[in-house]
Amino acid sequence: MYDLTAPLDTAVDPGTSLLVSANCLTAAEAFVTDVLAAGIESGEAGVAVTATTGAETVRREVRERTSVVDPSLSVVDCVTRDRGTRVGDTDQTTYVASPSDLTRIGVALSETLERFEREGFDRSRVTLHSVSTLLAYADLETVFRFLHVFTRRVDHAGGLGLYTVDRTAHDEESLRTLDPLFDATVRLSTDGDGVVARLE
Repeated sequence: MYDLTAPLDTAVDPGTSLLVSANCLTAAEAFVTDVLAAGIESGEAGVAVTATTGAETVRREVRERTSVVDPSLSVVDCVTRDRGTRVGDTDQTTYVASPSDLTRIGVALSETLERFEREGFDRSRVTLHSVSTLLAYADLETVFRFLHVFTRRVDHAGGLGLYTVDRTAHDEESLRTLDPLFDATVRLSTDGDGVVARLE
């Protein structure tokens, strides 16, 4: 089982993919980063696929949430090259040209999960920031097919997948189309100064 963090505080089976839905991506990304860091803290591997912020920002946010000196975190960065920065891949970071290059994103995820398996990790957490960004670069049918393969890869690896979406940015029909890809939805809402999470 994979333990989730507050404000949800529950556990889910290996191979589970959760759509994390919020009125703003900031809350959703904070939640999934908390869950990712909690796994790394307990000795699991982590993969962050980011189409919203660069790899260094992701790493800094994870480091702020864990005491692990050298976290087992790999990042698939779809932002830095898209902004015109010339960078080369490293052992822990794969740079994809653009969030529209879904094939390369999928290959990078598979290669990373296979590497973790070779390194002896039997548990991994995967985050994708964000479904909303991918839908800004590709049509719904294309993103659906991509996520179908992506979630199956997480399932095959026995991992935990978390995918953020801004529910105010899409119509209900689009969200209903995507729903079957996920085992459940974590719906986040604000309550005063706090965040309320509900598993649906």
